[in-house]
Amino acid sequence: MDFNYGWFALVLGIAFGLIPPRWLYKEGCRHLTLIEARSSSLRRSGSSGRRRRSWWKLSLIWLDPFRGYASGHLSAVGLLTMSDSLQGATLLPLFVQCALVAAALVIQMEAGRQEAGKLLAPVPFLLGFTTGLYLDFGIVGGAIALLAVATMLGTHSFMWGYLVAGAAASVIGFAFLGPSPALIVFALTACAPAPYAFLRRAVLVMPFRG
Repeated sequence: MDFNYGWFALVLGIAFGLIPPRWLYKEGCRHLTLIEARSSSLRRSGSSGRRRRSWWKLSLIWLDPFRGYASGHLSAVGLLTMSDSLQGATLLPLFVQCALVAAALVIQMEAGRQEAGKLLAPVPFLLGFTTGLYLDFGIVGGAIALLAVATMLGTHSFMWGYLVAGAAASVIGFAFLGPSPALIVFALTACAPAPYAFLRRAVLVMPFRG
């Protein structure tokens, strides 16, 4: 792998991860929990019963998975270059990866247009990000992502979805892939939004068109 390309990929991956989500959707959106979004009073307008807040029309929903994948994949390429160039310093790329994950998630959760006491749930971004950053996890990672989304929809809770994702990553990853530092970081990444929101005493929301 070309040395210069690897470092350029790392810088570009970091840049994609640090793009504020407020740039990807317009003002006027309401920030709702899953329970609020699925309630009939918020999905229908007046007596006509016409649906409102079409979440799938929001550009953030479509752009974030690709942006997250680009950030994760380019960062993975750069970290591989770093690992090859720093022979013997095996922990440094892991520390850089942890710092990158933490910075990206904080930006995605904090830098939206939400009100005080609310944090954006980075569902589309995190799905793409983990897929690109942890390519070695393959089918196992995909199964965990589907389980997390299914849990969110079933419980109407982003928090439970992330907690289940972290637990599933630990158990399923250990069973099929064996213990490794990468597995620990993957499990922490999968569940990170939940403990962060708890420590911030905030609820997780997503923007919906008003």
